[in-house]
Amino acid sequence: MYNDQILKLNNEQIENLDNLLSVLKNLQTAIVQNDLEKIESTIEQEEKVLNRIKLCEEKRFDTLKTLLNHYGIKAEKTEALDELAKVILTSDPEAYQCSHPATTDSQYSFTETRHSGRRLSGQ
Repeated sequence: MYNDQILKLNNEQIENLDNLLSVLKNLQTAIVQNDLEKIESTIEQEEKVLNRIKLCEEKRFDTLKTLLNHYGIKAEKTEALDELAKVILTSDPEAYQCSHPATTDSQYSFTETRHSGRRLSGQ
């Protein structure tokens, strides 16, 4: 049950990060075009997407904590997914195969979003 919930939340977060990437690209275009109305509306969209990302991440973390407690795993936040992956791999390899690509996709979306943000800021 928790595995499905984490997988669902991972997929939701991937979608959120993809949305953020799209919004950032639109913001970049609006800035280049110097379209103040579009910049303002895009920033409003960005704030909404960032809020969804924050809420989803809080849900993911709470679900992850519950799952870690279920398996009796004690781990720091940064190590939690790795520890959980080890347990899932040994107990349910099929569930591991389902969750692993979603985590990779999420990391890719986050990296793309971060790079887009750097391009916007000129770094």
